[in-house]
Amino acid sequence: MKKPSNIALLFLVSLFVFTLQLSATEDITVRRRMSERLPVLDALKVSGHIGENNIGYLESRKELTPEQQTLVREENGDRKTIYSIIAIRTYSTSKKVGAHRAAIISQRSIKGMWLQSEAGEWYQK
Repeated sequence: MKKPSNIALLFLVSLFVFTLQLSATEDITVRRRMSERLPVLDALKVSGHIGENNIGYLESRKELTPEQQTLVREENGDRKTIYSIIAIRTYSTSKKVGAHRAAIISQRSIKGMWLQSEAGEWYQK
């Protein structure tokens, strides 16, 4: 196999650094959006309309309005972005990061929240 040239190596290193810088900026923006929607999502959790599944995403448990569906979809999209950024930084996968986050959410959730076990069964804490 041919050895990469110095130019190719420099390009790859530059691309990696650029990706990390972009990720840091995106991370801040996404976390701000997530923080802004948190009160509404918490209310939906308390009411039992949504729960935390075992892969780190929100899932509907009752009928949601179109606005609520959009909110959950946006939150899950932002979580996916954050999990990808963390996976890059930790040399992991988004799937592993999401599952780890689900375990943390499960531990920190207040009584009454709906959670999904690792086996996929829903339970109320």
